[in-house]
Amino acid sequence: MMRVPLRVRVTLASAASIALILAALSFFVYARLQAQLVRSADSALRTRAEVIASGIGRAGSGGFDTPDSWTGGLTQILTPAGHLEMSHGIAGPGLSAAALRGIHEPRFVSIPAAPGQPSLRAFVLPTSEGQRLFVVVGSAMIEVRQTLASLRLLLETAGPAALALACLAAWVLAGAALRPVERMRREAAAISVSQPSRRLPVPAAKDEIARLGRTLNSLLDRLQDARDREQRLLDDASHELRTPLSILKAELDLTLSRAREPEELEAALRSASPLRSASSADP
Repeated sequence: MMRVPLRVRVTLASAASIALILAALSFFVYARLQAQLVRSADSALRTRAEVIASGIGRAGSGGFDTPDSWTGGLTQILTPAGHLEMSHGIAGPGLSAAALRGIHEPRFVSIPAAPGQPSLRAFVLPTSEGQRLFVVVGSAMIEVRQTLASLRLLLETAGPAALALACLAAWVLAGAALRPVERMRREAAAISVSQPSRRLPVPAAKDEIARLGRTLNSLLDRLQDARDREQRLLDDASHELRTPLSILKAELDLTLSRAREPEELEAALRSASPLRSASSADP
């Protein structure tokens, strides 16, 4: 099975790590911004409800004092029975009497909106100024939704782009880190018997690759030393064998230099036997 190259594996591992980091960071930023926006919107709803509650009863029989409405806002004043005393802003259903009976202190609730529209986030403030009433101030959270939508679009666009740039940087850095290894590989492939003294290039940096290069060069030194000792042994053995063999060859050449009778030829060969035996027994 073909293995993926080391450079590709390093790049993929870096890309996976960076993707996890970007995803976690995006989730953190989105959650923190959403919480901050909701907290700010809740504070505005609470303040508006308190202003309306403080003005209940100060107006004449013409109605209640309410601040100016804002886009996407809802203001209602309800009786405990759920009857609508005043409504301003977005038209929407009021809270039922059953829902109001369970509210004894200020709280945030969700009010259903018209079909196809997002629900409203509302703050309900019970008040007993003169009579028991409930001040309901809600908002469609349009600005919050728009801000979060813009942030999602930014993260969905910038996230992949940042990941692509990170992968490119990881690819380049991995190539730069492995370049000394490739140089050593090419030099090792070029070393031959005719050039046994060539050695691998060692980077100047004192890192793992430099230690690997020094270790391999030390191995090549030991191999060359062993080869030199073997060559010296062969040269010495050749020198020791050269003299007896030369004498034997000269004796045989002299015997064959002229025609001889079989008895004379056999005697000449027998006279060369001690030299042959000495040459074969010589260490």
